[in-house]
Amino acid sequence: MPLIKAENLVKSFGPVRAVDGLSVTVNERSVWGLIGPNGAGKTTTIKMILGLSRPDGGQVEVFDEDPWDNPGIRKRIGVIFDRPFFPPHEKALDYLKRACRIYGVPEVRAVEVLKQVDLLDARGRPLKALSMGMLQKFAIAHSMIQSPSLVVADEMTANLDPQTRSRVLDWFYAYQARKRWPFCCLPTFFRSWTECAIIFS
Repeated sequence: MPLIKAENLVKSFGPVRAVDGLSVTVNERSVWGLIGPNGAGKTTTIKMILGLSRPDGGQVEVFDEDPWDNPGIRKRIGVIFDRPFFPPHEKALDYLKRACRIYGVPEVRAVEVLKQVDLLDARGRPLKALSMGMLQKFAIAHSMIQSPSLVVADEMTANLDPQTRSRVLDWFYAYQARKRWPFCCLPTFFRSWTECAIIFS
C-alpha cells in the first residue's frame, strides 16, 4: 500500500502557482526526498500531505485517506518542521513524557528517544536553554515518540553541525532499514549532494 499518493496537485497563492501538477507515489518502507530551490513549492506540498492546506486541484491520499482535517491520520505521522517551536519553560523530558501520555505510549519512550538523539544529559533543562542544534535534535526525538508510520521532515538537518548532521541521517536510514514499521521520510533540503547520497543509498 502506498503511504502517499498525489495526483496532479495544484496550489496557488494569488497569481503565483506554487505547485503545478505534481504527481508522486511514496511506498512503504522507503526513504524519499523532495529536493528543490527556495520557492519551488516543497513546504506547500508538505502542508498538503499533512492536511494543513487543501489543494486547489488534484488530490492527495495518505494511508488511502484524504488527509484534510483528518485527526486520525495526523496521529500516525511524525513531523519535523524547519523552525521547531516548543514551550520555552518546559523541561525536555517532562515535555516528551506529556507527549507520551497524549499518544498513549509508555513514558519510558521519552527516555529512549532522547538517548537516540544524544540529548539524555539535557533531559532536565528547560527547552529555552537548548541551542538551535539541540532544539533541532529535540524536534527529531519528539517526532518519533509514537513510532509513527510516516515521518515528514522539512529541512530536518537545519542548525546541525556537519558531524551531527551525518549521524542523524545515518540513524534515520538505519531505523528505516530495520523495517520495524512502514517508514518514509521527506527531507526537503540537503546541504550537499553527499547528504543526498547518504539518505538514498
